[in-house]
Amino acid sequence: MTIEQLIVRFEPMCGWLARQYFAPGLTREDIAQEARIGVYKAIVTYDPSRGSSLHTFARLSAERQVITAVKMAQRGKHGPLNDASSLDAPVAEDGASLGELLPSPPRNLASEMTLREELDHLTAHLSTELTALEDESLASIVAGESYDAIAERIGVSVKSIDNAIRRARSKARVIVRELGLGLGSEAA
Repeated sequence: MTIEQLIVRFEPMCGWLARQYFAPGLTREDIAQEARIGVYKAIVTYDPSRGSSLHTFARLSAERQVITAVKMAQRGKHGPLNDASSLDAPVAEDGASLGELLPSPPRNLASEMTLREELDHLTAHLSTELTALEDESLASIVAGESYDAIAERIGVSVKSIDNAIRRARSKARVIVRELGLGLGSEAA
């Protein structure tokens, strides 16, 4: 049997599991899909030499997948993300978005200049404290490059990039404390 045929074969069990469990924010179809994921994982990893039937293994795998999904939903960890409204979605009759209707905060040029000076001061001190890897990694992250891309370009592991970034951030915090930089803390 193919994987698709096996998944279809276990579909009634997925529907049954969807009716047995409830989670806030999840529909029955969401729970059934989690069960299908569990079935798929079971099919891919099934080892007949372990002594259990595929049906038993798939049922346990699907149920564990559903229970994990229910626990995650009950935590509410992603609630703010799921309940958030887009600033670009139209909210007014004329099609204006929330972002267009909200007033822009007033600019405080004095605070912006102070922040710029403090950042320049921090940058100057950091350039003497960071290693070449830390400097290159930090500059690349600030430019929006991913850890994977930096690691590939420089020729080191992703973990090395992560460690370099952590060291650079730690050194930056020490410099900010030592120099007493506010970095915009009094900005409105």
